[in-house]
Amino acid sequence: MFDDRTMLPENDWIVSATDGKQKKTIGKICEDLEISKYKTNALPLYVIADYDGNPLNKPMPTNLNVEEYKKWLDEGVGAV
Repeated sequence: MFDDRTMLPENDWIVSATDGKQKKTIGKICEDLEISKYKTNALPLYVIADYDGNPLNKPMPTNLNVEEYKKWLDEGVGAV
């Protein structure tokens, strides 16, 4: 969603608590959320989260190692 450049109505704009800049698009707001909540802006960032958005295991950036990714998925499912 970071690449979504859809301009939001002015009443939906936010000022980032992280960098103090105004965020006007869906992508910039999503990016700011990821940085503030997970301390990264990795693309993609995989997160297995509960209903409140709290990660059930450590978020994982791009990982092309299938076995490591499967292990990470199993950890997340096991935390449910």
